[in-house]
Amino acid sequence: MRRSLTFAAVAAVLSQAEGHDYPFVRSETRVLEDGSSYAYLNDLSSYSTQYSKCVRAKIQDDNDDQQEGNSYFVNGRYHAQYKTFASFVLCEDDGSSCGTCDYNTHYVTDLDTYLDSTITSIQEVCQACANQCGRRNLEDGGNDVVANCNTCVSECSLINYGNGGEDETEYMACQAAYADENSGIQYYSGPTCDSSGGLVIGLFYDEDCTVKTGSELDNGFSYDTFKTVETFCGSCSTGMCDDLYPYALHCFGAYNMNANAAEDGDGVNSKSICKAAAQKTNNYKRTRKQKWHIIPVFLVVFSLFGGLTFGSYTYYIRHRDMDAAPMSSDDHQSPTNDYVLS
Repeated sequence: MRRSLTFAAVAAVLSQAEGHDYPFVRSETRVLEDGSSYAYLNDLSSYSTQYSKCVRAKIQDDNDDQQEGNSYFVNGRYHAQYKTFASFVLCEDDGSSCGTCDYNTHYVTDLDTYLDSTITSIQEVCQACANQCGRRNLEDGGNDVVANCNTCVSECSLINYGNGGEDETEYMACQAAYADENSGIQYYSGPTCDSSGGLVIGLFYDEDCTVKTGSELDNGFSYDTFKTVETFCGSCSTGMCDDLYPYALHCFGAYNMNANAAEDGDGVNSKSICKAAAQKTNNYKRTRKQKWHIIPVFLVVFSLFGGLTFGSYTYYIRHRDMDAAPMSSDDHQSPTNDYVLS
């Protein structure tokens, strides 16, 4: 299941290139006003990694025929094309489970690369767990991985003792699914995101699996593997982070901080990817609130000021008219003499 890493194409060359849209690279640290910070980690042995969200970023296309930025025409209208990514976080490895995780920085790589690397690592750990931690307790675990029996039995329960059903790992590559006899449309299937950022096998219009139909491929999947990927805490000391961390986008807020990661690829730039990841994980909403929270306050103050000004002006007009009006004859009568002289 190994494929070449998409983000490894430019590797360290980008750290020397001109024209970066980010000011920080490998060993430098950035601190925000809220105290959160980013720093490139050269030693991951004391960390674990955990899946965060599946995110989709729109592919930009300058095609003159496109409408409203949507470039793929099928089924009577234009559709937007998206590339799919997976984000993950790093956590303190306390030896028993994922400890405190840092959600200020999300590490993002294309979904195919993430699934290839992660599923292979998980399968190795779960195989070792079955051999080393069960009743069999084989001296030779079948690979070089030493399983943590305190955690792996529960983490690997779905993979080792799943619920049956169709295995989604047979549909990891974008592939032809079926053709609709009525419309003549050929549909394709491949891994993608559900509405909450989980992993599913989706249905697509195109052979690159960039244009979703809005439906999943209904093949009776158990999703035992995908559910395990979403909850698994993998120790970086086993090498689980080696293929991911160095070449992933290090999204600190909506910006990439890792000079080793490719800034642009397949029509999607790093800022768009990091922004999509930040929005999916609520990090971007926090930034927007800090930037724009003054607007509601301004509207309230402006409304109050306008109301007071209008009220004052109305009061002035009414009393000015009263002062200018002539007095009636009754107003000019002399006071009545209450005493009669005899």
